[in-house]
Amino acid sequence: MSGAPHLRATLATIGTLLGGLFAFVPFLPRLARALVTGRSDREHMLLLMREGLATRPAAVPSDVPRGARVLLVAGEPSGDLHGADLAAALRRLDPGVRLEGLGGPRMAAAGVELIEDLVSDPVMGVIPVLRRLPFFFGLYRRLLLRLETETPDVVVGIDYPGLNLRLAGAARKRGIPFVDYIAPQVLAWAPWRARAMARTVARVVSILPFEEPIFRESGADVVFVGHPLFESLAQRTEDTAFRARLRAAVPEGGALVALLPGSRRAEVEANLPMQLGAAQMVLAHSPDTRFVVPLAAERLRPFVEAAVEKGPGGVVIAPPGTSDDAMAEADAAITVSGTATLHLVAHGTPAVVMYRVSAVNRLLAALLLVSPFIALPNLLSGREVLPEFLAGDGDEQRVANALLGVMPGGPSRGAALEALADIRARLHVTEVADRVAVCVLDAARRLLAWHRACRCEAADVRSEADDVRSRASRHLGRRTPCSIALVTETCHACFVHCSSSPPAACPTPPTHWRPGSSPCASRTDRDWLRRPCKRARS
Repeated sequence: MSGAPHLRATLATIGTLLGGLFAFVPFLPRLARALVTGRSDREHMLLLMREGLATRPAAVPSDVPRGARVLLVAGEPSGDLHGADLAAALRRLDPGVRLEGLGGPRMAAAGVELIEDLVSDPVMGVIPVLRRLPFFFGLYRRLLLRLETETPDVVVGIDYPGLNLRLAGAARKRGIPFVDYIAPQVLAWAPWRARAMARTVARVVSILPFEEPIFRESGADVVFVGHPLFESLAQRTEDTAFRARLRAAVPEGGALVALLPGSRRAEVEANLPMQLGAAQMVLAHSPDTRFVVPLAAERLRPFVEAAVEKGPGGVVIAPPGTSDDAMAEADAAITVSGTATLHLVAHGTPAVVMYRVSAVNRLLAALLLVSPFIALPNLLSGREVLPEFLAGDGDEQRVANALLGVMPGGPSRGAALEALADIRARLHVTEVADRVAVCVLDAARRLLAWHRACRCEAADVRSEADDVRSRASRHLGRRTPCSIALVTETCHACFVHCSSSPPAACPTPPTHWRPGSSPCASRTDRDWLRRPCKRARS
């Protein structure tokens, strides 16, 4: 029945679409619960984050499996950059690896066979996504078909949680391990997502140390590898001429302040006017201060220019690609929360972190926000080392006062510089992409490794593995006790198999097997291929 995979992919895509339309439902009980437990939840999250401060990146093993087929999924420029570095590392470790997936020009240049380019023309915001809903519907259906007809050994989701968290569940149902690289920052608002990821993701590859205890508590297999940003920034070439021009525009004894409103149009329109308002108040106190707004992308120039025309004088708009040089040359900054704060950490530039929100969103944040801070440097320190604000109308004066405190001569500057240096020393590690590549290859070949460990006599190991996935899919479709998506009759000693007794010939029987009517009741083994099954749904 050749049309069966197409029909299943279409029905699964429709189900995913309907699930996305009702994605708000989990927030309703969370909102009710937050009225009672909000404070204790934040205190518990702070304890977990502080526990992760001493976490060090995993070592890079010397032996890695070979010949993997990897599907990479990225949908944003930052994901395209990290995906390209990962693709290069995979090729270094496994020259025979086959790479395909979604991404952008950087990943294509690194040797990834692109199914679709999602990066060159990114879609952001609710309305633009709804307008292109047929495109995303068809794209998701194509991905599901590829999982069934051209089955990869592993799927790697690089950020982009809107698609990847759904694709992880689809991959698991088909017996394909899913590795999540750069875990989504939904834990601050929706910690139940960590538990959902633990059920569907083979391994979470964390780039921030405080994420490891959070995911581990939820039952996920998590590995902290270090943040790739610091290594890549250390390798970049500085534009000394541009930095000299910026400094020459600052009067002697004055300061240069970078204004970083975000990389999306909605962020720029919401945050830049408030940042310029705070800049106007700083100028009244320190007339020799100058400001620079580096463009995240050329498409944002009209919106930045419109805002700057209404703001104070002495503001320079820098072209795209100069953000890091502007941050490195600046004496201080006003920035939105996000990755930009880590760039400032790498350059040792103190900043005020703000994000403009409406009164309603501020109320929701007070109820729902589990994270004690919004700025990554504060999360990485377990305390407020940079001033941060969920700002609303009229908060320009508070932002301006905080900025004066971290500018040269300000009372908070020394402590901020010391804290940034400490964070930079802890996060600046090397071989991050190699660590991630090892995690990916390990997940990709785990299935075949278990076959070899149990001395299977299959002539073609790969076809045997494909047969295992096929059997697993059928078992899942019948809702049998085995929901692990890895079942085989010829080598069930290698995998979870709900039988009345383990095979006598098995050299390494499943550690979680228990005799009796519910052999899958134990939840002590967290390994993905040997993760305990759920009880049968009668």
